[in-house]
Amino acid sequence: MDSNFTTNHQLNHRTIRFFQDKPIPDELMDHLLTVMNRTATSNGLQTASVIRVTDDDKKQQISEVSNQAYIAKAPELFIFLVDAYRMKEIAQASGSDGDDYRSMNVFFQGGGRCLFKRAKFNDRD
Repeated sequence: MDSNFTTNHQLNHRTIRFFQDKPIPDELMDHLLTVMNRTATSNGLQTASVIRVTDDDKKQQISEVSNQAYIAKAPELFIFLVDAYRMKEIAQASGSDGDDYRSMNVFFQGGGRCLFKRAKFNDRD
């Protein structure tokens, strides 16, 4: 089977869940946040939200609830989510009285945005 950069990248992907006990430099974090905010989306919709968690107590609580011990040890935690509430607010503020924001198409656009943001964040090296 033929392969290309994208498929090779996915096939060679690995997850490392051991972290150095030091903060991410501000300049790098600013760059990553800028990339995340400028990631293109379908129809120009920003259907995903990102929550940045730096508080150690909150990371510990999330770690316990999710049964993912490594979360508590990470210097930064980013939670990527499809934000249907945000879509509803944007639709209503734009005068829409429909519920198109609830469609599966919009949901999957948000899911794609989450994946693109994660990929951009992971490609920081």
